[in-house]
Amino acid sequence: MKTRKKPKHKKLPDLHILNDLLDYDPITGLLTYQDSGEKEAGYLDDRGYRCIRINKQVYKVHRICFFIHHRRDPGKLVIDHINGIKNDNTIFNLRAVKHRENIKNTAASRAKGIIPKLEPGVHRLLAAPV
Repeated sequence: MKTRKKPKHKKLPDLHILNDLLDYDPITGLLTYQDSGEKEAGYLDDRGYRCIRINKQVYKVHRICFFIHHRRDPGKLVIDHINGIKNDNTIFNLRAVKHRENIKNTAASRAKGIIPKLEPGVHRLLAAPV
């Protein structure tokens, strides 16, 4: 009998729950609690990723930011920090890719000038006047 592998990804809370609880600024990358104003949500884990606890479950903030902005759960896809900075959750630094694509985005490849593709639709934010 085959045993089923547990998926590595965790289903994110419903979007309306996240929107009721949190505010996300895609330009600054800050995720804040609505009731605390400027206090950044979550904590840094031992690997340098910002995490947040919602209903006794721990989630990576970059996955929540991606979900809130694009309104789609990344599911099995990995959220890649394009510039390699793990706590930079600006929307133009996040893209949903397969693991194989994510491991190509290394400091060495960025040093060679290899630039990963942006998430579709993000270029509009970069061109928008502030």
